[in-house]
Amino acid sequence: MASTGTALALRAGGITELFYSHTKRSEEETARDAQLGIDRRCFSNLWEESMMVPHIPLLRHKFLQGSSGTCVEAWFQSAKCSDEDAAKFCFALSNAKLQAQFGRGHLPLSQEQVKYFQLRDMSLTKVDVTQVFADADMSWLACSYRALMKNKKQLFDNDKSEKLAWADENHILTYVPELQADWEATKNQLMFELQKAKFGPTGQATAKASAVCMVAAGVLHVTEHAEDAVWGDKKNGKGNNRLGKLIATVLQHKNGNGEQELAWSAALQASLEEPAVDTVHYPTTAP
Repeated sequence: MASTGTALALRAGGITELFYSHTKRSEEETARDAQLGIDRRCFSNLWEESMMVPHIPLLRHKFLQGSSGTCVEAWFQSAKCSDEDAAKFCFALSNAKLQAQFGRGHLPLSQEQVKYFQLRDMSLTKVDVTQVFADADMSWLACSYRALMKNKKQLFDNDKSEKLAWADENHILTYVPELQADWEATKNQLMFELQKAKFGPTGQATAKASAVCMVAAGVLHVTEHAEDAVWGDKKNGKGNNRLGKLIATVLQHKNGNGEQELAWSAALQASLEEPAVDTVHYPTTAP
């Protein structure tokens, strides 16, 4: 199927709904959700609710095909791992937040978790807890370090049941997944397929119900209002808002022929590269 023009074009300031947290809403957002009959928290990839994904070729590990889980983040972060044992470790983590942290290389490991990797001769990374970065340093290493330190505090400082794994008195241990060789070229399409699954027949009940209400209300443009400049809008509209655009594309599809196959296209890929403040084009497909 080929792309056919533009199904929807909205500029910033049009009818849009902002989302970010999978756990929190402001009073205004809660009231607005009640008016629309939705729960905007479900638009987050970290929203946890039973779902199943069909066969998606980009899920290279066989155990992920046709599998059941509780959030998009589980499949996305597991799929990026080139090592199947790392992917299985990620998918088995107890919640979406931990899965996101592991996939980004930000998860401090417990002593018990370290054993999993050591038994498989998988190399661990030592993080120097004495390292200092300037607040203005936004390099990947600096951001990763800050996230590790924050996660260390959240995961272990108030949880005496787990023991943080120390390599020595100055280093904690983590595992940084090696990515699939074509990850950067395929991750957008995989996220698209996972959103289709999330809002599809075997997807999350809250997401499916919210999609129906959004379409009925004529609100199809959603924005992940987050500092993330790729999947979110960077909080200033200059981010790509890729997640919001992909969700909106799925919602737009549900506004047409529900049985029509919605295919990945070059036009959709191009739309993901545009800043959120620019005109947003949602290509559709036709037989």
